[in-house]
Amino acid sequence: MAAYWTARNRFLEAGRDVRPSPDVRRMLSQVREPLLSVLQISPDFRPAYDPLLRMAATLGRIDAPAGRALLTELQQAQP
Repeated sequence: MAAYWTARNRFLEAGRDVRPSPDVRRMLSQVREPLLSVLQISPDFRPAYDPLLRMAATLGRIDAPAGRALLTELQQAQP
């Protein structure tokens, strides 16, 4: 449970400086590493996992290899 709360706090910190963008690549450049680091703390922290999963699907439509790479990272973070 402590890991979940630490992940939550890190998630909130990471979100403070995010500038929303309709461009998935711009969003990923802001959130990829912070959200993946949250998942390293707590693989069950869905608020970090779900947006990355949606971005991987969106990215896969415009850049299939990049979308697959992100999915691989997610699998490693949350087996």
